[in-house]
Amino acid sequence: MAPATAGPVWPEQSPARAPAPDKASASPYRAAPPAPAATDVTHIFPSFSKRRAQDAREGVAAFNYSVNAYALRALGALRDGGVAPVVAAAATGGPIPNVRRAAAAALARLDVPDVGGVWATLRGVAAEAQGDWSVRYAAVAAMEEFGVRGVGAGKEGGGGKERDAALGVLRDLAGGGGTGGPVDAVAARAQLALLALEGAEA
Repeated sequence: MAPATAGPVWPEQSPARAPAPDKASASPYRAAPPAPAATDVTHIFPSFSKRRAQDAREGVAAFNYSVNAYALRALGALRDGGVAPVVAAAATGGPIPNVRRAAAAALARLDVPDVGGVWATLRGVAAEAQGDWSVRYAAVAAMEEFGVRGVGAGKEGGGGKERDAALGVLRDLAGGGGTGGPVDAVAARAQLALLALEGAEA
């Protein structure tokens, strides 16, 4: 009877094909390979993107918080503005901070027609006086991304009054440091966001 094998050996695992690792590649401290660049696949593979968006929407409603957060990040990568209400609801009322942080970041990346609505949602989350500081921090970072690289960028179509109101919230947060602890982290992040947003308008 033939001896039992441990399983298939794929070509890339074959000793005849794989070169012996040198000391640098064998080190557990070697640098990780660069992450692949984010790509908007919506216009390249429309049907693929629609399927993935549907899967991600279902993931947002799953009874697993890690799946919720992962699905929200996927929706942000797909940039489909049609899911903005779902993402905004998760940003304002998600079950745990991790889900709310993922939703805030995703909201900034969507191609939405209602730019003012995104500004209003993010500034509301950032301004929650009793809110989790990490969620507020994420909302501040999302406002910067939305206003510099997202569809909220620029003076034209940038959200008008809602954008101005968001900048006002950032100014209030930026001046609220000096008390120590997480509040200072939010204040420092708001200062950086203001520099980026005001520089983008110049």
